[in-house]
Parts: sequence; structure tokens; C-alpha cells
Amino acid sequence: MLQLLRNKAQSIVIQAVVVIIALVFIFFGVGNFNGRGESAIIVGDESISFQQYSTAYENASDNIRRQFGGSLPQGLMESLNIKQQVINQLIDASLLRQGGEKMGIHVSPQEIGDYIGGMPQFQKDGLFDDERYREVLRNNNFSPTTFEEKIRLDMLSGKVRDNISTFASIVTPFEIEDLHRLEKSNFAIRYVPFAPSDYQENISVEDEKLEKWYEEKKENYKTQPEIELRYLSFSFSDMEEKIEVDDAQIEKYYEDHKQEYTTPEQRKARHILFKADQDTPETLREEQLKKAQEVRGMITESTDFAELAKVYSEGPSASEGGDLGFFGRNQMVEPFEKAAFSMEKEEISDIIRTPFGYHIIKLEDIKSSSTKPLSEVRDEIEAKLKEKEAGPMAFQLANEAYEKIITIGSLEAYLSANKEAQIKKLGPFSRETAPEEISGDNAFLDAAFSLKEKELSSLVETSKGYAILFADRVIPPKFLALQDTREKVEKDYREALAVETAKKEAAALLQAARDKKGLEEAAEESGYTVLQSDFFDRANSQAISLPHAVRTVAFSLSKASPLAEEVVEAEDKFYVVEFMAKNPPEAPMTDEEREQYQTTISRLKQQKLLSGWLANQRENTKIEISKRL
Repeated sequence: MLQLLRNKAQSIVIQAVVVIIALVFIFFGVGNFNGRGESAIIVGDESISFQQYSTAYENASDNIRRQFGGSLPQGLMESLNIKQQVINQLIDASLLRQGGEKMGIHVSPQEIGDYIGGMPQFQKDGLFDDERYREVLRNNNFSPTTFEEKIRLDMLSGKVRDNISTFASIVTPFEIEDLHRLEKSNFAIRYVPFAPSDYQENISVEDEKLEKWYEEKKENYKTQPEIELRYLSFSFSDMEEKIEVDDAQIEKYYEDHKQEYTTPEQRKARHILFKADQDTPETLREEQLKKAQEVRGMITESTDFAELAKVYSEGPSASEGGDLGFFGRNQMVEPFEKAAFSMEKEEISDIIRTPFGYHIIKLEDIKSSSTKPLSEVRDEIEAKLKEKEAGPMAFQLANEAYEKIITIGSLEAYLSANKEAQIKKLGPFSRETAPEEISGDNAFLDAAFSLKEKELSSLVETSKGYAILFADRVIPPKFLALQDTREKVEKDYREALAVETAKKEAAALLQAARDKKGLEEAAEESGYTVLQSDFFDRANSQAISLPHAVRTVAFSLSKASPLAEEVVEAEDKFYVVEFMAKNPPEAPMTDEEREQYQTTISRLKQQKLLSGWLANQRENTKIEISKRL
């Protein structure tokens, strides 16, 4: 475990690896057994249907869309590989459930009832409401029996995860101290950088050598493959045009999500703060209270509160006359909030005690809670409802079309039997010259350029919808003659030789440093300048102007083993790196840091144990994933 921590280059506390098993929870529609029709995934005795996968995928996509304000940047879904993430999550959730049942872990009806009863979606005035419960389930196409079974399965997964994690909960004082030293020790290094660009001017190009190099690298100098294809499109936007949303649906969504369109009450205040936190000695706390009382006694109706705050306040807003701006509930500490939200406009409070000290508050303005009317958000709600339905509809129509093509035997036969089907034709084009409608759509392009001539694709999921592709013609790449691309070949040749030269020079210096027992002596003999870094630790290593890979190597060096084992390649340069100095942590570990380190180590252990358990379950469980995925 300690070696695992040592291998972390950046701050382990800031970037702690946390065990995240993103189980597919409520309304994802997973966990059923013996699903109808072909299964998307089979995990042991449990099958997951295409509809269940689609619902899980749509929910994952919706979550990401919300994080980006409702729309997704082009190519984001592909770069995040959401499809594979959802598949892995569904498999892991199934393994946890099945593992739990084998271990004899159960979820009682009482536990299910308590969990559901605590869900705010089913509460009215803070209490569980059976009528609301059944209405919400009805609107999401669930029966109580089905929903409660899904809750049982989700809770079972969670219990198994927690049960496994308990075996990795012990963290020793030594591990905590070791992590503190890893985090807070300061390092400084010596280094010599080698930039290939410094060697390019001295590289001569001889025709014979260039021709030989070109032959070795010939694969890099050929035309791009091109394709001519037809495809059936099932875009989300086309689906949205077909979907009709009536007033009742819009009104219901508005009522159910009214909080999304409500701005809570806000208050604007100034304050004068006399600092006195929990560590302040009693005598000084009394002095601060006395000061606050004296200043409060100065304030009359004609007093300029802002000027008084500039003179007496010890808070960060003192220079602004104590101005705190507008704030809502749960933004201030409780005593301050309670006072501010009980005052009238222009009222000045008595002295208010908080964990920060003593406050005198002036309430300057009140913004009442307001809700946007339905008329203002109707179009937005209609678009949301259409978008929600468009994904499943596009998948269903695309899936039906694909099955018909397979059943009837060919795309041509399908088009003859379905005159209304609109087929689009593109090409020939390469990836770089792709038409605008598919340019940047990596899922579409990946599928297109993986096809052989006269081959039909599987169902292709893109950021815009679904598609079925057919390759009419595939134009393979052709090698370019040297004379047709000499300028580029010569440029690449110079760059390649410069990189090779820089790397060799760096390796030679590293070997000389080993032989001479030091980088400074070896560099002086070879005419190189040795640079020195400032001191840095894991938390602030990015503050020094050295690449991440170089900083990472520094943490593995010591006085006993000062030289990096290999030349470090980073950001188009090569570095010879040597340990210079190491200072222990400047300050003793605080209780907060100790708790933070303990949590970090515990989570790392839990992650390692749970990941190992899941890997073992995967090895010993038959898992089948449909080729259509």
C-alpha cells in the first residue's frame, strides 16, 4: 500500500483515488432477470436487456448533459467512452448483487420500507405520502412491486460493497506518518535539458540516407483511405419533431419541478466583525466582546455603517465597508443567518456570536423569493420533455430497422419493402474531408472506416442519434512517391534525427554522471550547464516550471540514489535529473491532515480490495456482451 502511495506523482490528498462503483440506481431499469428477447449483457444467471441498457445509457447521458447546461460539446460522449462505462457499471452492479446473495447478505422488507420512506420524491410536508408514491411510480412506468425489487437489488449491491470494504478499514500510524512525509517533504533537483530543436540546424540531408529512411517510414506517406457510403439516420432532432407534448404534460412537469424555476429569498447585509474563534484565549475573547459593545453603542440612525466597518471590522470585507452582498439561506453560519433572516430592512442587530467572533449586522436589502411563470419557461420545458423521449424513440426505430434488414437479407431489399425509408448518400471522402453533417462525429467515422466494401454496419450510436451504414465503395490508401512529398519527408527526417541525437547526448551525459559520481562534474567536462530547481513538494510541484514527468521522478530520488535511472522524456525534451536536497515537512501534522490522510489511505485500500474482488468475480463468472453493443 505504501509503495502504491509513493508512486502517486501529484498530491494524493488533493487527487485521492476514491473507490467509485457507480451503480445504476433508481429508474435505470436494470437488475431484472430473464428479460425478454435478446439480451444485451448476460452476467452469470442474470440478463440485462437492450431496453435496460438503453435506459441506463440515456440516464448517464442526461446526467452529463445537465453538467454542461443541457447540451453536450461535440465528441464528448465518445471521448468519455460513456458506452463502455455504462456496460462496466451494469456488469459490476450485477456481480455485486449475485455475490451478495452467495454470501448470504439480505435486505429486509423493513430496510426497503425505511429507505423508500426517506426519499424526498415520495414525501409531502416532510412525511411519506402513499398517494404521491404511487403517482410518481405510475409516471415512471413502475409498479410498487417492481420498484421495490429494484430498490432491494440496489441496496444489496451497496451492502456487498460496504461489507467488502470493511476488511480494508485498518490504517496504521506508520502509514499516516509515511504519507505525511511523502506529501509535505520539499525536494530540489539538478537537471540538464536536451532540446531536439537545438540539433536540427546541424543535420545534413544526404539523398541516399533520406531514401532509405523514407522506405522504412513509407507507411506514414500515403493517401488517406476513402469511403463512399449510404446510411439510414435516426437523429434525436428528427425524433423531437415527431413528438407531441400536450399542455397537461408541460404543466405537470412545471409543478413537479417548480423549485428549478424558483429563486429563493436573498438578503444583502454589511457587518463589523471582531475576531474571536474557538482557539482565542478567554481574556482576549472578553476584550473583543467589549470592543464590539463599544462600537455598537456608537451606532445611531445617522451613523455611516460602512465607514464604521472600514475602521473597526477585522473581517476580509472591511475594506469594502463590511459589504457581504446578497446571500441566501445555508450560505452563512447558523447564528449569522438566523439573525439576518429575522431582521427588517435597514435594521441593525445586537451583537451576534458565531464561530468567527462577534458581529454587528446591518440589513440593507431584501430580494423576495420569486418563481418564473409557466409562460416564461413553457418552451424550455417542452424541449426537455421532447429530448427525454427522443433518445428511446430513436433507439427503438433504429433497432427495428436493423432487425428488418437482417431478417429480409439486405439493405436493398429493405429499401424496396420500405419506400418511406430515407437513405442518405455520402462520398467518396476521407476522415479529413468528411462532409459537414458527420465531420467531428468520431463514432460515425470510426464505424464507417471500419467497414469493408459492401458491408453493413451494426447499429451505430452517435452524439446526434443512431445510424445504420452501408459501404458502397472503399478506396484503399496509396503510397506517395518520394518526389511527390519530399518537402514533408525531409522535414520529418530532420526532426527524427534531431530527437535521436538529443536522446543519445542525454544518455551519454547520464552514463558519464554515473561514472564521475555526479552530474555537475560530468556536465562541466562535456560543456553543459546544470540547472537547479526551487524547492517543491507534491502539493505545489506544478508551481515550478518543469514538466510533470520530471517532477514525478524527483520524488523517487534520494541522497543514497541521486541519479534518475533513465533519461526523462517530457514535452519534446530529454532531461538528465539528479537529487540535490530534501527538507522534511516544515510544520507538524495537524489533526485535520491526520484525519484526511487516514481517509485517503482507507479509501485506497478499499478501492484496491473491491477492484480485486470484482476482477476475481469477472474471471469466475460467464459474461456475454452482445455484438450489437
